Amino acid sequence: MIKNKSLIIDFTLGNGSFFLISDKKTFTKKIKNLDKTEKLPLVFFDFLKKKKLKLDSSFVIYMNVGPGHIISIRNSIVLSKIISLVFGCKLLAFNNFDLLNAKKYKKTKALISLKNQNILLNVKNKNINKIKKEDLAKFKNYKLNLELNIKDIKSLLLKNRFAKKIVPISF
Repeated sequence: MIKNKSLIIDFTLGNGSFFLISDKKTFTKKIKNLDKTEKLPLVFFDFLKKKKLKLDSSFVIYMNVGPGHIISIRNSIVLSKIISLVFGCKLLAFNNFDLLNAKKYKKTKALISLKNQNILLNVKNKNINKIKKEDLAKFKNYKLNLELNIKDIKSLLLKNRFAKKIVPISF
């Protein structure tokens, strides 16, 4: 079920995005090349201020816990928990395996390239392997852009399979 008031946070791939759904309107903030993810709270609250948006306890926060860029994930978890505590919002998690499912990804593996790492997701077994640069050619058919868009969000929210435990998926 799609909530009227939702905040979706995804910084698993280094670049990131905020999606805020409020009263059937969607507001998006995509962030490319953020030099330090420690600045996420500043960027987020600046986004709210510019769009003149207000958060309250009726919002549900959905955040991506990975696998991906672990520092960005940890910093987005901190931001999500702060927002949840300050505004009294419910906090739920999804992961990149859920996102692949929402995108109706049919292959058994997915290669995700981060800034300085490549990881191979085994979609069937839900496990992760680091891939060395010299082995990238073997997995080129699995290369995937896993960025969130509004269609993916609607599909994720309709599936309604979220975890209450907010822990990053490391590799």
